[in-house]
Amino acid sequence: MEVKMEMMNTVVVINDKGDKLEYQTDKYKITDKEIIIMNDDQKPIIVDLTTIKGYSICTVGSPRQIVPYEHHGAMVWTRSDLKGKHREYCLCFKCKKLNTRNREDNCNIANTLFDLDVKYSLTTPVFECPLFMEKEDECVC
Repeated sequence: MEVKMEMMNTVVVINDKGDKLEYQTDKYKITDKEIIIMNDDQKPIIVDLTTIKGYSICTVGSPRQIVPYEHHGAMVWTRSDLKGKHREYCLCFKCKKLNTRNREDNCNIANTLFDLDVKYSLTTPVFECPLFMEKEDECVC
């Protein structure tokens, strides 16, 4: 499938060594095995999908670009407009059951999510929860 855009795109690739590589292009092709980045002034760049850790293609200047960054020692991907907003959106930080200083007294759901996040280098904001209890000083309405 060939994709042609009038706007310039950024192809971001994280290679097998964890290096971030960026290519600017208005033409590219994605197959099940490779990304072919075409530029008018040079021969195509071929990225073998079996040898990389991840990739993203986004329109330059888009507020919702998918971008890589290092988080707790791991290279992860996120939407640029949501990077660093976990605490702002997650219900847990407005819930009286959250106790990050004492996991024994912490919410069981929060502990389970935290273990999953650590294991897979994720960030999982909670938008809905059956056990939510609003902190007195935190109105979410």
